[in-house]
Amino acid sequence: MKSLLVVILVLATRILFAESWTQRSDFPDERSLAVSFSIGSRGYMGLGYKHLGNLFKDWWSFDPSTNIWTQQADFPGSERCGAFGFAIGSKGYTGCGQSLTITYQDFYEYDPLNNTWNAKSNFPTMRTDAVSFSIGGKGYTGCGLIALNKTNDFWEYDPLLDTWISKATFPGFPRSEAIGFSINGKGYIGLGNDTMDNFVNDFYEYDSGLNAWTNRADFVGSPFSDGSSFVISNCGYVLAGHSNELWQFNTITNSWIRKLDFAGIQRWNASAFEIDGKGYVCAGDYVVLPNGAGQTSTFWEYTPDSLNAIDEIDFFKDLNIFYSHDLESLSIITENKIRIIVYTEEGKILWDDEVYPGKLQIQTDTWASSVYLVHAERNDRSIVRKILKQ
Repeated sequence: MKSLLVVILVLATRILFAESWTQRSDFPDERSLAVSFSIGSRGYMGLGYKHLGNLFKDWWSFDPSTNIWTQQADFPGSERCGAFGFAIGSKGYTGCGQSLTITYQDFYEYDPLNNTWNAKSNFPTMRTDAVSFSIGGKGYTGCGLIALNKTNDFWEYDPLLDTWISKATFPGFPRSEAIGFSINGKGYIGLGNDTMDNFVNDFYEYDSGLNAWTNRADFVGSPFSDGSSFVISNCGYVLAGHSNELWQFNTITNSWIRKLDFAGIQRWNASAFEIDGKGYVCAGDYVVLPNGAGQTSTFWEYTPDSLNAIDEIDFFKDLNIFYSHDLESLSIITENKIRIIVYTEEGKILWDDEVYPGKLQIQTDTWASSVYLVHAERNDRSIVRKILKQ
């Protein structure tokens, strides 16, 4: 029976599905520079800007199971765009941003269970176009514009104490319109527009326990600002501003890989969030020929490849990965040099080394019964397989 289970496991790793984009129900109105985040199985989005000077304070929830947007209680502050937002546990938070003449520093908590908003301690400075994420029960916000001056300061919000505390300064150039997200207890910020209005491609990791920043792999595509991002598993996904390019940052391998191009109209200043392992991109600015811009309300769902797409399988056809329950060992057989990384579903690395042509056997007798991921990388291309130790 154990041998039969091994065969089923090996065959199952060959049944893979390609990534895809699927259009879902449009957001109720066109806009850009809105706020969005997800809590549980719902996405939330609101505020923002529409050309001809229209600003919003409405608030909506999206249910992927019904494909329906439902209006919620309006944001209690003034209409605005360029605000920041993040979710901590079962609550959402948003604040700052700007109107046509005023920049704000007020800050609010949203309770989706009761559909209510509550005012919280103001953010320490007025600002717009900041970047934000949450780690371990606290929120983090930094960079952006203060009175048209770009900054690289960085702040932590404690919802239990309702306080903001200054943290280690972001080490890159001061910037606005950057990308930010968090994965497995670490925060990530990069890209954006620097003080000379140049696009930058640097990328950094923040450790909240150490209050320290570490330089990570620079973005390998053309640098940009005004992008959007979401997180699935151990990877951050970034939709480049002013482009249809979708890029994946793998925190385990510290590498960037281009993924399936966005299927909707090319856009920037879009909103994004993740629900149940799928990414969502909504609204944003787009080009209106010959020399103008408009907003869209279209809404798209991204499904990642179920492990890997078919072209990657062909590229790695010389590679065989299989697990033996009887021997409690993981075997790698390859005809070409390849990097192999084995890690848990939580992101803990158990093995990271080069494998040369031939066969490698990794003993797993000390590993707990669980699912493990085997990442194979060669020539800036990669493939991932799952193995099950019972």
